[in-house]
Amino acid sequence: MTETFSSLQMQAAELVSEQGRQLLAPTSLVIDRPGCYRISSAAGAGLSQVLKLMAGLVHPTTGSVRWGEKRVDDESFHRNARDRLAFSYVQRTGGLLANHSILTNTILPLVYHGWFSEKQALEMGQGYLQELGFIDEKDKLPAWSSAKACKLGLVLRSLIACPQYLILDEPFHGLHPEAAESLLKVIERHQSEKGLCVVILGTDDSRWDAKLRTKKIRLQNARFEMLFENGKGE
Repeated sequence: MTETFSSLQMQAAELVSEQGRQLLAPTSLVIDRPGCYRISSAAGAGLSQVLKLMAGLVHPTTGSVRWGEKRVDDESFHRNARDRLAFSYVQRTGGLLANHSILTNTILPLVYHGWFSEKQALEMGQGYLQELGFIDEKDKLPAWSSAKACKLGLVLRSLIACPQYLILDEPFHGLHPEAAESLLKVIERHQSEKGLCVVILGTDDSRWDAKLRTKKIRLQNARFEMLFENGKGE
C-alpha cells in the first residue's frame, strides 16, 4: 500500500458503452480528502461500469482517471502490485475462484504476492472470518457457501491487502443487518488503523449514512449530481 494519501482525479472522463450508450458525460471531479461517498442511481443507469471506471478497471472513452500523478487505467500502474492493490473494487456478485475455499479466496492477495507466509495469511484470514461470524464456512467452496459468506469473502479479499480506496458495488447485498453491522466495524477499523482513506459505496441503501458520515452523490442522466462539499462534476 502506498504510504501517503493521493487524490482521485477524474479529468473530463467520459464513458460510453460498447452499444454506444453514454453512461457518464465528460466529468471532472476530485476526491481529495478521506471519507465515505455513496453513489446512487436508477436501475440500468450503468453505475457498476462507472464504479469500475473509478477503480481503473474500465478505460474512459475520453479523458482520464488519475491517482495522484498516476493514471489508474495505465498499464504501468497495473505492473506495480502495491499501487494496484491500493485500489480495491468489489463487484456485486460472483468473483470468487470456484475451486478455492472461502478462506483461501480471502487470503489470495497475501499469498499470491508473497507478502506473508501461507501460515501467517491463514491465521489472518481466519481472524477476519471469526470476527464476521462465518468461520464455520471457511472450508466450503463458493458453490456450497451461503450468499453471506460469498459476499463477505469478496469484501475481505479486497480489505486484507489494506487498500487506500475501497469501491463497493452493492456492499450489503445478501447480508442481514447484523452481518452488515459487523462488516462496517471492520471497515471502520481499517479506516482508523490500516490506512483506508476513501470508501465509495454504489448503492441506494442509506441505512448507514449517519454512521459512516456519508457524502451523497447521484448518478442521473449520465451526470453526477448532489455531490460533496468540495465540488461537483461538470
